[in-house]
Amino acid sequence: MPHRDTITYNAMMMGCSREGLHGEALELFAAMRREGVDTSHFTFSSLLTVGTGMVDLHLGCQIHGLFVRANPSRNVFVNNALLDFYSKCDSLGDLKQLFDEMPERDNASYNVMISACSWNRCGGMALQLFRDMQTLGFDGRPYHMLACSV
Repeated sequence: MPHRDTITYNAMMMGCSREGLHGEALELFAAMRREGVDTSHFTFSSLLTVGTGMVDLHLGCQIHGLFVRANPSRNVFVNNALLDFYSKCDSLGDLKQLFDEMPERDNASYNVMISACSWNRCGGMALQLFRDMQTLGFDGRPYHMLACSV
């Protein structure tokens, strides 16, 4: 392609990630940065899918750091993908810290936390999160996201 933009790179990275071609997705991200192509919240969601697929906590932490530097407003979509990533890497400390620091939460945020607590036998915390969720007016229905499987 003579011209590659953010959308092109994001689509290619997501496609590679879905096919389990994690190394290729990371190479695309490196090329994207070398070429000076802007990132978006979809870029970081795609990268987190790669990190989750590899169950690579170090990689996920690096992606998290890049995201925070590039997007100080911290998009809820990417934060949910980060929650999902930390949950699947069994990094409960990072998971709870991120959730506590999130400026905005939605159904997906709570569902990831409740699932992680349930999976790790923290039933009391899962129940409290569910109560908090109801108090805040969330309905508790699972919410499917592009990069977050709840």
